[in-house]
Amino acid sequence: MRPRSCWRSLVVVCLLLSVSAASSQESPKPAFHPTLSVARITGTIDVNGDLSDGGWASASRTESFVETDPGDQIQPSVKSAALIGYDEANLYVAFIAWDNPREVRATFSERDNIWRDDYFGIMLDTYGDRSGGYEIFVNPYGMQGDLRITNSSGNEDLSHNLIFYSAGKV
Repeated sequence: MRPRSCWRSLVVVCLLLSVSAASSQESPKPAFHPTLSVARITGTIDVNGDLSDGGWASASRTESFVETDPGDQIQPSVKSAALIGYDEANLYVAFIAWDNPREVRATFSERDNIWRDDYFGIMLDTYGDRSGGYEIFVNPYGMQGDLRITNSSGNEDLSHNLIFYSAGKV
C-alpha cells in the first residue's frame, strides 16, 4: 500500500477477537504484491477496541490472509479480517480474528515484548520497492510491537519505535 499523502499520526490500530468460526477449506492464494483501495472514512473512530463507531462502516475490508509462521503461505486456522481507512490526520487499521477466547495467548506487557503472545499486524512498504518498511503489531490487549525492516535482506531494527495508538478486546 503506497500512501498518497502524509498523515500526522502514522497508524492507529485496534484489535478485536471473538468467538471461533470455522475457517474456509479453500486453499489460500498468496498475493505477493497485494493491492487494496483504502477508503476515506466518513465517520469518527475512537481507538478503544470496539468496532461499532461509525467510521468503521466506511472503511475498506480484506480477508485475504495467509499464515507465514509457523506455516509457510498456508490457510490460517482462524478466520481473520482487517478494516482500513483514513481521515485528514490518521490511518486506521482494525484487525479481527475469530478465535476461541479461552485459547487466546496474550499478556499485559511492555512495548516490543509481545512476541510469545498471539498478535496481528501489518507491514508497510512505503516506497513499494522492497527496500525497507515498517511492521506494526498488537496483541489482543492492544500491547504494541513494531520494527523497521532496514533493507531487502530482511534485517530487523527492533529499537525503532513508531508512535501509534492501540487498544484491544478479547
